[in-house]
Amino acid sequence: MSLGPVVTVGEALASLEPVSGRLEVASQLSLGALGAEYNYAIDLTRLGIETQFFGAVGADPLGRHVVRAARAEGVDVSGVVVDPARPTGILFKDAPGMDGERPIHYVRAGSAASAFGATDALMAAAAGAAGVHVSGISLCLSPALREAALALLRRGAAARWRSFDLNVRLRLAPSEEWAAALDAALPYVSAIFATDGELDLAGLDAGEVMDRARDAGVACVVRAGREETLILTEDGSEERVEPTYSISPIDPVGTGDAFAAAVTAFRLRGAPWPEAVHAGHIAGAMVASVRGDFEGAPHLEELQAWVEGRHVNR
Repeated sequence: MSLGPVVTVGEALASLEPVSGRLEVASQLSLGALGAEYNYAIDLTRLGIETQFFGAVGADPLGRHVVRAARAEGVDVSGVVVDPARPTGILFKDAPGMDGERPIHYVRAGSAASAFGATDALMAAAAGAAGVHVSGISLCLSPALREAALALLRRGAAARWRSFDLNVRLRLAPSEEWAAALDAALPYVSAIFATDGELDLAGLDAGEVMDRARDAGVACVVRAGREETLILTEDGSEERVEPTYSISPIDPVGTGDAFAAAVTAFRLRGAPWPEAVHAGHIAGAMVASVRGDFEGAPHLEELQAWVEGRHVNR
């Protein structure tokens, strides 16, 4: 039985980060590619799920780099539009601060991704999808991308899996816009991902969000760093899963995308929620253990070995 395709739409950016030291004094930068749904698509493809990513890049070397990186991972990027009039957005990562987080700087105003709308190809893919997924970033980046994301969720109403990752970024939009993004997505999804910190930033109470999800028959997964992850299942019951693997992160950016992708892959294969979330914790830790947003993401066989406790290094 085919488990795909899972269709997602969002912003894809080129990333630049210092090879060493802080950005302001760096003499060398490393080029990469990333984006919430973009990362999710690559992470999910590594886990053996056919995935289609939709969005737009500029007709420039950075756009070609972004598309090539996803295609090399096996993601279907045939629906990515090359915009001749707008550039590919750029994200700069600085060296980690005292709290271990990496300051982020964006050059994305007027980017190709912000002008991407609900294309015929996106709608056709959504109609036959096994899963659809969007993040709050797509709903908050621009009116065009917001409509494309919501159109994907609406057209993909028959999909087995329909997820929304809150993914709050206050440099992109103020708190109230993230709360509004959740309101807009909730009627169309079967699962919500968030962290307790993101809910706080959006001015949302975790208990109230859980109650709303329960009323709508929607699963809700709220991570709390190294504390227990709270799961509300579709039938309204609650589960708690404690993260098994604790690491000192090298680059925490992209962790949540890997978590969501692993949960998606395991749920599509019929795994119970606690096992799927356990897999998500491991996948997120693996991504955070190396530089890059998706570079550390596991392949299915290695993640399965970690989940089943049979991983052997030597």
